[in-house]
Amino acid sequence: KSPAARKIIDEGGLVGDMEVFNMLLDELSSQEQLEGALVDGFPRTVTQVNLLKILHAKMNEMSRASEGSELQDLFPKPRFRMCILWVDEHTSVERQLMRGRQATEHNKRVAETGEGELLEIRE
Repeated sequence: KSPAARKIIDEGGLVGDMEVFNMLLDELSSQEQLEGALVDGFPRTVTQVNLLKILHAKMNEMSRASEGSELQDLFPKPRFRMCILWVDEHTSVERQLMRGRQATEHNKRVAETGEGELLEIRE
């Protein structure tokens, strides 16, 4: 993760859609992901869905443009598969409350030891 995203997460904030998408693109373009990747927790917002649609369309365009050329193997037709896991509202709220309790405990340890950075506690 980028230092900017890490700072936001450590402070209890939410990383913006473009930052998340740029991190995803960086990871997907790495050597380790040449054969494909499983992406957990993406997309989470309408903006991320739209960015994913644009990426898919561009990948299709590049694949079609390279057909029959020496670049054909570099631009295969994209294959996106999605598995949607539904979390009911009660479970979601419980998880958020748990994260709040964990942040409170973390902040208590920081206050007692003077080590670490305080996390944002949301009301």
